[in-house]
Amino acid sequence: MIVLQWEEKGVSRLHLGILSRRQFDASEQNLRRSPFAASVAWLIDDFRGSWVDRDLSIWLERIVACVAVVAAMHGQRRHAVVVASEMSRRLMRCLLRLDIASVWQNGTTRLFDCPHKARRWVEDC
Repeated sequence: MIVLQWEEKGVSRLHLGILSRRQFDASEQNLRRSPFAASVAWLIDDFRGSWVDRDLSIWLERIVACVAVVAAMHGQRRHAVVVASEMSRRLMRCLLRLDIASVWQNGTTRLFDCPHKARRWVEDC
């Protein structure tokens, strides 16, 4: 399940349960089709409540795919990705290995282990 929380300048997307690419794509379409989409300055994807049965590598691959979709679709909007602290390094290694880490270099996407830090960063735009 993905819960969208619309705010004045942005959207928080809370991922709960088994991380499904199909659910993510549907959430992304809903986000883009919203009449408020043009006014969105930031997006927080909080993956701390998500998982994939048994295989961590599949979970990491799905998060990487989600990050790539957001980078391609949202351009210069700030995008904060929140994962549990023990997953941060693994996710970054996966991004580097797949050459998607360039999304971090443009300064519009950052990785966090704390949703409060993510919120401060996105709101500081």
